[in-house]
Amino acid sequence: MPALKTNLVKIGNSQGIRIPKAVLQQIHLVDEIEIEIKKDCLVLKPASNLRAGWEEAFQKGKNKVLDPELEAWESLTNENDEEEWTWK
Repeated sequence: MPALKTNLVKIGNSQGIRIPKAVLQQIHLVDEIEIEIKKDCLVLKPASNLRAGWEEAFQKGKNKVLDPELEAWESLTNENDEEEWTWK
């Protein structure tokens, strides 16, 4: 795609640019974006989702015991563990 020219637009105390719809679709910009400055360039890219994959990881690991000592304690049971305790 050839270089495009646009003008800065005053928005309150700031300035903005209008990005053509075709450009937004081509680089998949939707709502939230990240802005980086590299040398004398402004780089716009889709915002990364820092929590992407957390739900799947939770579902995989929710039934696993992560602490071997905890697993060892849980294996130590006796007949009193199954009955209801009465406090006096």
